[in-house]
Order: sequence, then structure tokens, then C-alpha cells
Amino acid sequence: MRNIGKILWLLPVAAHIGYILATHDKLPGVIGAGDGEGGTDIYIFIVQWFALVGFANLAFTFIHVRLPRFSDRMLSAPNKDYWLENTGRRARLVERIREQIEATLLMMNIFFLAVYQNIYQTNVEGPVIHIRSMILVPFFMILPLVIVVGVFLFGMRSLASEARKNKEPIDEEPSNR
Repeated sequence: MRNIGKILWLLPVAAHIGYILATHDKLPGVIGAGDGEGGTDIYIFIVQWFALVGFANLAFTFIHVRLPRFSDRMLSAPNKDYWLENTGRRARLVERIREQIEATLLMMNIFFLAVYQNIYQTNVEGPVIHIRSMILVPFFMILPLVIVVGVFLFGMRSLASEARKNKEPIDEEPSNR
């Protein structure tokens, strides 16, 4: 069951791609054009949107995949010396950082999907799916970001606490009596 987090983030990505492909043709030819303002051509917007979302996902996925091969200098955690003392602890540290990255990917993709939904329903009259802004913004835009921060802080606190709890006292030099 723990391994589901490794792929769970792909669900909002797939939903996002499918939703964009199903709705992009209903968007107006120019996005973000108000009175007296210029806007962005819909196809340029779609390409830029896919580039933004794709780059963010690729960056986090790259870090997730390459993390075990990072040097000790590139890994950072509370009580770093404790975690990098042996290969077993280092592997646990890497796994816990990976779990944080997976949570970030999931919440980030929910956030991007909500932002696209907001753009879509703002620019289309009678959208297929309409979520009130008072629900969309706090629960699908702000809450995912708060969850990411919470997961990060809880993860770091848990790493520090575990290291503190398990750290063996440093042997003092024997005194000459």
C-alpha cells in the first residue's frame, strides 16, 4: 500500500491532460483579453501551460529518481550526520525525502488542475464543469500548497526527532585518575 504514493500523483496529471484535451477547443481564441488589453493566443497558451506543468513534473521526477545517487553534500536533513552515518540510515533518509517529493507532486498537480479549471471557467460561457470560486480557490489551490508545507515540516520534524531519540551519547575520553 505504501507504494501507491509512487504513482498516485499520476492520476491528477492524467486527469489534467484529458481535461485540457477535452476543453481547449471551447476556450476563446485569445485568453486573458479584457477591455483594451491584449491576450494570449489559445494555442500559445496551451503550449506554455503544458511546458510549465511538464517542466515542474519533470524537475520533481528527476530529483525523485536521482536522489539515491546524490552525494552526501546534496542531502540535507536535521541531524544530517546521524542520517548519513551508515548506508541503512542513508537509505531511510532518501526514502523519506522521496515520500515528500511524491506528496509534493500529487498536491502540485491538483493545484495545476484547479488553476486550469479556474482559467477555463473564467473564459468560457457555460463551462461543462463549474466549481464555485469559493470552493475552488481554498480547497483545490490553497489547501494543496498548505498540505505540501505541512508534509515537509512534519517530515523534517520527524527526521529530527528520530535522530535525537536514537542518537547514542558521545563517549567522552576516559579521564586519567
